[in-house]
Amino acid sequence: MTAFLPLLKKDIPFAWVEAQCVAFEKLKQCLVRPKILRPPVQGVPLYLYTTFTGSAMGAVLAQDMGGNELSPIYYISRVLQDAELREAGGSLARCVNKREAEKLLQELHAETCGQTGTVHIYRRLQRMGVYCPSMSAQASALQDNCADCQAPPQPAEVCTVEEIDWRRPYIDFIQHKRLPSDRQAALKIQKKAARFFIYEGVLYRRSYSNAALRCLSEHEAVEVMTRSHDAEHQGRRKLFLQLYEGGFYWKTIENDTAEHVRKLLHCQTHGNLIQAPHTLLHNIVTPWPFHSWGLDLIGTINRLSSKRHKYIITAMKYASKWVETIPLKDYAGANIAAFIKEHIIYRFGAPMIIITDNAKSFVNKDVIDLFRQYNISLHTSTPYYPKGNGQAEATNKTLICILSRILHDHHREWHEQLPVALWAYRISKHSSTGASPYSLVYGEDTILPAEMAIPSVRVAMDSHTTPDEISRFAHLDTIEERRARAERFAEAYRKRAANHYNQSVKQRIFKVEELVLKIAPHVQRNASTEKFSANWEGPFMIRKVAESGYYKLRRMNGTKVKTPINGKWLKKFYA
Repeated sequence: MTAFLPLLKKDIPFAWVEAQCVAFEKLKQCLVRPKILRPPVQGVPLYLYTTFTGSAMGAVLAQDMGGNELSPIYYISRVLQDAELREAGGSLARCVNKREAEKLLQELHAETCGQTGTVHIYRRLQRMGVYCPSMSAQASALQDNCADCQAPPQPAEVCTVEEIDWRRPYIDFIQHKRLPSDRQAALKIQKKAARFFIYEGVLYRRSYSNAALRCLSEHEAVEVMTRSHDAEHQGRRKLFLQLYEGGFYWKTIENDTAEHVRKLLHCQTHGNLIQAPHTLLHNIVTPWPFHSWGLDLIGTINRLSSKRHKYIITAMKYASKWVETIPLKDYAGANIAAFIKEHIIYRFGAPMIIITDNAKSFVNKDVIDLFRQYNISLHTSTPYYPKGNGQAEATNKTLICILSRILHDHHREWHEQLPVALWAYRISKHSSTGASPYSLVYGEDTILPAEMAIPSVRVAMDSHTTPDEISRFAHLDTIEERRARAERFAEAYRKRAANHYNQSVKQRIFKVEELVLKIAPHVQRNASTEKFSANWEGPFMIRKVAESGYYKLRRMNGTKVKTPINGKWLKKFYA
C-alpha cells in the first residue's frame, strides 16, 4: 500500500508508474484469493506468527495443510494503550517450542563456535524470525559455558550510549533541518524551534521579553546552580529567578532549582519551623463518668505565694470537665501520689485511666506503686510533645485566666484565691457539654451566695414548699439522662471542633526506613541558644510507626533513639 501513498498527497502530479502497477496486481491477487480461516486438523503441527508496530500488535495461528502456503486458523490483533506503547518499527517472528528452540541453538552454535567477529546466537535467532520466551537465557548460558565463545567482542558489536542532550534536536533542526523520526516529536521541535537560535556555536533561546538565554546542558546546569546557591544560599524561587534573569535556560530549570535547594543538608537543617498540624484531631471519649482523668502541672509560677507555693497540680475528668486542684511547694512523687489518692480515688473512686505527660513528677516510683495498688492504667505523652494531653492544658489556661482577674494587687495570695477560681470554673456552663461540671457530677445546679442574700425565684419557691422524698428520688434517677444529653452535646461539639481543626492540617505521614529530620532540642524546649543555630538535626531513619502519630527513630550509624517523638517535630529529609 505504500506505493499508492504518494498519489494521495496534495500539490503532487498524478503519475501511475511501474511501482503502482506491481502493487495493484498484488492487491488484485489478494482480493481474488483471500486467506480464509479454516478449522484446525488434529495431528498437524501448529505455527504461531506474531507482529507488532509502534501502536498495535497481532498474531496468526496457522497449519501446514500441504502446498506452498500455510492455512490460517485464528487471528487476533489489539491496539496498544499507555504503557504498552513501544517504539516504532515492526517485526514478524515465528514462535517455537522449547525443544525446537534448543535444536536451533545447537545448530547455530556448531556453525559459529570459535569464529571471530561472530554475532551473538540470540541476535542470529532474531534475524531468522524465531521466538521463544527463554531463548535469550538459553543462548547466553550456552555461550557462557563454552570456552571457545569467550573471545572479546569485535568493534562492530560494541555500542556506546552517550547521554542524551535536550539541545541536540534543536541544533540538528536549525543547522541541518533534521527532525526526529517520530511525527509528534518532530512537530513539537518545529513549533518550538522558532524561539531558538545559534550564535558562535552556542544555542540560545529568546525569552518572551526578547532577552537571549543561553541553553545549558545537564552538567552545566548543575554547575551553575551549585556556584550560584553556594554564594547566597537563597531559596528555591529566588535561585530560579536569579538564574533566569542572569541569562540561563534549560527545559526543567524551575523544577531543578527547587530540587537543588530542597536536597541541600545545610538548607534543610536551617529551614523554617512547620506550624501547621501534622495529623487529624483525636478526641478522647470515655465510656462512663470518672473513667478517665488528665493530670497536669502548672509552674514554676514566677511569683511564689506567701506560703512558698510554686506549683499548681490539676486533675480534670474528661466526661464532665470536673476539676480538682491544689497548690504545691514541690512536685515530689509522694505529694503527687497523695493528691491522686485524696482528691480522686477517695472522692470519686479509682479510675481506669490517668493521662499525664512523661515528666518525672508523674512517672516515678510513688505514683507507679499507687497505680499498681488500685489497678490504674497510666497513659503518657512523649516528652517531645507534652501537649498531647491537650484538654488538661486547656483547663490550666482557663484557671490561670480566672486567677489573674481576681487577684488584683495581692499577687502573692494566689493560693488563697485558687479555691474561688476553681469554684467559678465548676459552676460555669461549658460550651463543650452545654452544662456546668457541677450539675453533671451532682445532678443539681449550685446555689450561688448571691441567691441567698437576695433570694432568687427557685430559692423563694423552695423555702415555701415541703421537701418531697419521692420527687427527690425521681430527680436523682434522671441524672443519667442528663449526662447522656450532655454527652450527645459534647459529641456534636467535638465534631465541630475536629472539622475546624482539620482544615488547617497538612498531614505528614512517614513510613519505616524513611529518612527524616528532627527538631533541634533547644527549639523544642523553647530555650535560648546561639543566633545561628540550626532548627533541625539529622538525618534519622524511621524504625517504628505508632498509630497515635508517634515515631521511633534510628541514627544513621545504626544506634536507636530510645525516646519516641511526635510527628509534629519531624519533617521529610531529601537526600
